[in-house]
Amino acid sequence: PLEAPEEIVGFEYIGPGLCLDSSDQKYDFISISVTSGFFASECKAACSPFSPRGFHAEEGVSCRCLFDDGASIDGNTMNDPTTGDGGNGPIVYSDYTGDGHCYAYIPPPTHAPSASPSKTPSSSPTTSPSSSPTTQAPSTIPTSSPTKAPIIGTASPSSSPTQSPSSSPTTASPSTSPSKAPSTSPTTASPSTSPTTVSPST
Repeated sequence: PLEAPEEIVGFEYIGPGLCLDSSDQKYDFISISVTSGFFASECKAACSPFSPRGFHAEEGVSCRCLFDDGASIDGNTMNDPTTGDGGNGPIVYSDYTGDGHCYAYIPPPTHAPSASPSKTPSSSPTTSPSSSPTTQAPSTIPTSSPTKAPIIGTASPSSSPTQSPSSSPTTASPSTSPSKAPSTSPTTASPSTSPTTVSPST
C-alpha cells in the first residue's frame, strides 16, 4: 500500500494526483484558500463541514473539497474540473499527476447492528404454569385419630398367672393293686379229643 504523506483520521489515502471515481471521472470541487504550510489535516478540517466525497490537498498551494457532479453547497461556489467532468460515487483511484494527494472519506457502516434480536422473545411461556398444584392440598391432620392401644388385645396383659399353680398333681394317686386278680388258667374250655363232625351216610 502507498504510504500517506500524512495520516488523516476518517479519510483513506488513495494516492498522489487528482481523485477519480470508478469510471476515471473527476469530481466537482470547492476551492479553499490556503497559506504556506497548509496541508492535509488543515484541508480535512476545512472540508469536513460540507460532508465531501474526499479532498485533494497540495501543501501550501491548494485544497479542494470534492463532490459528486452537479452537487451544490449553499453559499459556496462549485467548480467543474477542466477535463473528465462527471465524477460520482466513492473515490476509487488517483491519476498520479501533479504534486497533490487524494484522500477519500470513509463512510460509517451502512447498517448499525440491531440493539435487540429481530424478534422479541416471549416474556413468559406460552402457557403459564399453575400457581398451585392441580390436586387439592393434603389434609393437615389424619382423617381419624390413631388408637392409643393395639387393636387386638385391648386389655393390658396380666402381670401374673390368673391362678396359683397346684402344689400336687391334679390326678388321683394310682391304685395300689389290680382291681381284680388274674385268672390262673385260660378262660376257654379244653379242646375235644376227636373231631366233632359226623361221618357221612352210606
